[in-house]
This record gives sequence, C-alpha cells and structure tokens, in this order.
Amino acid sequence: MPRISASTVAEHRARQCADLLTAARTILLQEGAHAVTPAAVGRRIGLARTSVYKYFPSSTEILLRLAEDALSTWESRPRPAVEGAPDPHAAIEVFVRTSLEMADDGEHRVAATVAAAGLPDSRLRELGEAHDRLFEPLRAAVRQTGDPYPDVTSTFVQGVLDGAVRLIDSGETAQSVNTHALAFLRHGLTRAAIDVHINR
Repeated sequence: MPRISASTVAEHRARQCADLLTAARTILLQEGAHAVTPAAVGRRIGLARTSVYKYFPSSTEILLRLAEDALSTWESRPRPAVEGAPDPHAAIEVFVRTSLEMADDGEHRVAATVAAAGLPDSRLRELGEAHDRLFEPLRAAVRQTGDPYPDVTSTFVQGVLDGAVRLIDSGETAQSVNTHALAFLRHGLTRAAIDVHINR
C-alpha cells in the first residue's frame, strides 16, 4: 500500500484529490485550459501521471470538475444571503453584491475558461444549465417585487452583472464597480415597472 498522509485511506484520497484540483485551478488560470493535463497537474504536487488517472481519467474530466466546483461555490454563497434578506429589493442587492465579490475572487474565470475549451456539446449543455441555475435566486427576488415582467427585468440585471464583471476583469476595483452597479440598478428597478406601464 502506498504511503498515506492522513489517518485513513479515504481521507488521504480526499486530500490528494483536493490538492490535484488546487493545482489544476492554478494551471488553468495561469496558462489556460490547454495546459491542464494529468501529467502537468500531477507534476505540480509530485504525483505520477498514472496516479492522477485514479482520480481523473482525462484532461476533460479535470476541467469539468473545476467548472462544476466553481459553479457549486458560486451557487452556494449568494443563496443563503438572499434568503435572509428582509425584502425582495434587498435580496436583489445582496445577490449582486455577493456575485461581484465572487467575481473579484476569480471564480467566474474558472467556469468561463473551461466553457471555452472545446468540450463535448453534451457536457457544455450541462455546464450551461448549471450556470443558468445560479440566477434563480435573483429571478425569484424580482418576481417577489411584483414586477409585471420579471423575466425581462431579471435579464437586464444579469446584463448589468455581466458588464460589472468585465469591468472588474479589466482592473476596476470590485468596491467601485459594486457601488456603481447597485446605484444603477436601484434607479432602474424603481423606474422600470412604472415606465413599462406608462408606455404600453
């Protein structure tokens, strides 16, 4: 039996898997998806390529696990904060603020880089569905505001988030972007339902 670095084999395997994913994430963000291979990831932590195969049989599986973990983390952080908000408008703001804080941490770049790596269509669809689920707390909060067109408004809010993330990626501070995005959304969400009713 190979030497283990934990009290049980299961703990050792879990720790080694986590170390592999940490190494793979670093390679992905520094060098791109093409550089994430079992050999390269194993080399980072001193593990032979054949041993890496016991955890991940291919580069594709490593990339998919990275994207799944990033999306799972993204989904788990805003949801409890949104659910604890005192009202729907506060929930929307919490969702935006938390999402941009996570963007500043780089979580979105993991999933985005993997999605652009030329994976099989069926797996890309799975990632797309998981990505869409991230916005369900936002859509639920918008519906609770009484907005007559919640799907439209939710799409607009997502557009603001996408633009805000690009600003953070370009070097703007997350705090500044957060402040401007929330100010913009406060005005837009206040006026949107009124203006739609007036103009129809």
